[in-house]
Amino acid sequence: MQPVQDKRDQSKWPGGLKLHQYANLYFHARNPMLFKRRSEADRLCVLRVSTQVLNLEGTVICDQNAASDYVRFLHSSQWELLPFDDIYALDWRHPDDQISYWRHKPEVCRGVGTAGRPVQFLDRCLRD
Repeated sequence: MQPVQDKRDQSKWPGGLKLHQYANLYFHARNPMLFKRRSEADRLCVLRVSTQVLNLEGTVICDQNAASDYVRFLHSSQWELLPFDDIYALDWRHPDDQISYWRHKPEVCRGVGTAGRPVQFLDRCLRD
């Protein structure tokens, strides 16, 4: 996974900061990144963060995987533009439709990046 982290380290966001300078928060925990780490499930904890994090100055929404070559960045006030049915789909994999898989996989990685301190917005730790 180091090549992914290297790419993320080079990704610049609005405001000039790099991706790793933000707290990166996925909308949905059941995404490809955590799927890759499913063998580590007993050591992972999913944190639920309040939507109030969108009010932090400098918060940015990504319309797909933040390191994607095709990502668009939205102001946090534009959250209503996101297709939450797709984001919270039970599964992004489409075994019978490769094109839908390629489209949906980065889209389920939509999230928020905040240069602020989201710790005050932690709601709780969720475990399966």
